[in-house]
Amino acid sequence: MNRRKFTLALLLFTLTAVAPAQLPGPLRERMLLPNGWWLSPHGQQAALDDFPVNASLSADQRHLAVLHSGQSSTEVWLISTQTKSVQQRVKLKDAWYGIKFAGNATGGEKLFVSGGNLNCVYSFALQGDTLVPRDTFRLETPSAKFLGAVAGIDAFENTLADVVRNDSTLRLINLKNGFTVNIRLDAMPYACAYLPDGRLLVSLWNAKSVSVFQGSHFKGNIPAGDHPTDICVSPDGATAYVTNSNENTVTVIDTKAMKPTATIVTSLYPDSPEGSTPNSSALTSDGNTLFVANADNNSLTVVNLANKAQPTPVGFIPVGWYPTKVLVANNRTVFVLNGKGNRSLANPHHEYIGGLLKGTLSYFPLPEAPLLDALTKKVYENTPYKPSHLKAAEVAAPNPIPQKVGDASPIKHVFYIIKENRTYDQVFGDLPQGNGDSSLALFGEAITPNHHKLAKEFVLFDNFSL
Repeated sequence: MNRRKFTLALLLFTLTAVAPAQLPGPLRERMLLPNGWWLSPHGQQAALDDFPVNASLSADQRHLAVLHSGQSSTEVWLISTQTKSVQQRVKLKDAWYGIKFAGNATGGEKLFVSGGNLNCVYSFALQGDTLVPRDTFRLETPSAKFLGAVAGIDAFENTLADVVRNDSTLRLINLKNGFTVNIRLDAMPYACAYLPDGRLLVSLWNAKSVSVFQGSHFKGNIPAGDHPTDICVSPDGATAYVTNSNENTVTVIDTKAMKPTATIVTSLYPDSPEGSTPNSSALTSDGNTLFVANADNNSLTVVNLANKAQPTPVGFIPVGWYPTKVLVANNRTVFVLNGKGNRSLANPHHEYIGGLLKGTLSYFPLPEAPLLDALTKKVYENTPYKPSHLKAAEVAAPNPIPQKVGDASPIKHVFYIIKENRTYDQVFGDLPQGNGDSSLALFGEAITPNHHKLAKEFVLFDNFSL
């Protein structure tokens, strides 16, 4: 065996020796995911469809509109906040991220939904428990040269604001006459949110900043963290909270002074490396508590805002797999969209993996202490990562894994080969060395001999977690 094979074989031995393989699935009121994380979502759960990405509450808070933007399902579900039942499902040809209930001077409450790559915004009138299609605002005709990817949207009086990702523009649509103003942005946008005074905040994904507009007039940029996404505005409009998905943080912005005043760390440990992926936040109606969805920690961070100058994380709440949106109703009910639902599943019908996971809706009353303390403990129990992992390896010597940071190792390079959009069993279910199911193998050794040869001679990443 050559040196490279030897060191990689030792790596495989080390991994399997440290953590004996355990099949994903339920165990004592928790669910083990294939990546080694556990789920124990708090509250009650309602079934949704393929990747619920965003949602909006109606003005009277009797309806929750949920946008699905997955591979197999692109539609809006209208859900009763009282019964949690689905009142209507509206299929769309394409959509992505943007959804907003808004009233306007033209009369009645409307729902606006991003048309994604169709370069449009759909509008619906809310009549009773039904969404009735109204105007479709077309920005440009979709073509091979321009698929705009309409992202975040918001409305103020007679103006509909939407940001377009692929050409980095802000579009302001006059809802009375349909006239559109196009504004070039400094970088790729994600979300937009109006302040009560009519100013518009736009998060810029790849510029670590938030742009401010008054109508079509640019007022300046406000620094934010890496990969700013969702924008949550306080009830009085004095403060905005911007989630920074690549930094495990939320930037607190004084909207009058147009400057950041604080940074909130949302990860489980203050020195955790990037990876919590905060992507949504929501305030209680009194503005004193902020909830932040951490997509890759499967949890919410609860932040006490009693001292506005020093916002303080006070606990965590376990939710489902990859939360994408958090909202808080006036009656202090917390709603959470879980993009990947509450468990992984086998794939006996050989479906495309992108549409295999179905999302869920978690809902529960705002937890007070000591319940929040108990929920916080659960989040830590569900998390395989510990700060000690950054300082020393939890493996027995001797082996090629360095015991401490800076120690020497014979491992010089690691090649990580990924078969994207396929489940483990679809490719390697026929290998007896792993915890596979041969009946689920779709691309076995006869079809993927090279993949199988690599897996046999080097490392089989079965039950491997990061």
